[in-house]
Amino acid sequence: MADENKWHFRHNNTESHMAFLREWGPRMAKWADDLRFPKGSVHLDLGAGEGILSYLVARRGYHSIAVELSATILHSATLFRAGLDRESPNGDSTMRLWIANIYDLPLETASVDFVTIKQVIHHLEDVDGLMNEVSRVLKPDGVAYILWEPFYTSIPVLRQRELKRERARELPMGIHHVYHTYGTYKRIFDRWLVSPKIETEYEIKKPRHYLTRNRFTRGIISASGHAKPHQQSTRGAREQIQIEPQDFLCEELLDHGLKTTLCRKSYLDSLART
Repeated sequence: MADENKWHFRHNNTESHMAFLREWGPRMAKWADDLRFPKGSVHLDLGAGEGILSYLVARRGYHSIAVELSATILHSATLFRAGLDRESPNGDSTMRLWIANIYDLPLETASVDFVTIKQVIHHLEDVDGLMNEVSRVLKPDGVAYILWEPFYTSIPVLRQRELKRERARELPMGIHHVYHTYGTYKRIFDRWLVSPKIETEYEIKKPRHYLTRNRFTRGIISASGHAKPHQQSTRGAREQIQIEPQDFLCEELLDHGLKTTLCRKSYLDSLART
């Protein structure tokens, strides 16, 4: 099992996972509640983790496909899927769990109504390869959502200091992040989305001018829009496959994952009742 996936379980307990969910859960639930696609639309969630966003979307009357690289992490989502099966026995809301390569998805061209990529891109070196595959599987009027990605300063001196601090904290735990800047994300969005709607949140509010603020401070960026046409890749298959799915289960970690997801589901369901 990859070091980062071990970190996911061993350096985080149920309490720390729930603290994260209490911070982000209401935001994700509101985002899902605001979706206006026709009932029965197909949703693709790339880098789905434990299936939290897939579950929130599916229970709105959609068919979610949760794609993850780690079978051990995605196994936790079986509780969400079982809950949907009980609550929607006629199949109006469904959740499929797939272990798959996000650069080479087992989906037909133009078969998906909307795609979510939540807090995934900062793990990737080859973002263009991912976005090209997204443009392939989306229907012509489909929408791609890139959600809540962290960005970092682009000022060289500040960036060097910041990356040194982040790497010292993350590398011992086996975490590999790519520290994209605001400018990098902006170029990605402009390259792959038609008239992207971009939203940003800044860690430091003081700098007022957007050019200064985007360069000096770190923050969170999201974007949405229709995908530009798929580009036939000129790279060989070996070059295209950047990430190998971890399609085995680390049995010693499964009980912990299920225990935590029981807490997650209870909390998310409570949000739906408020």
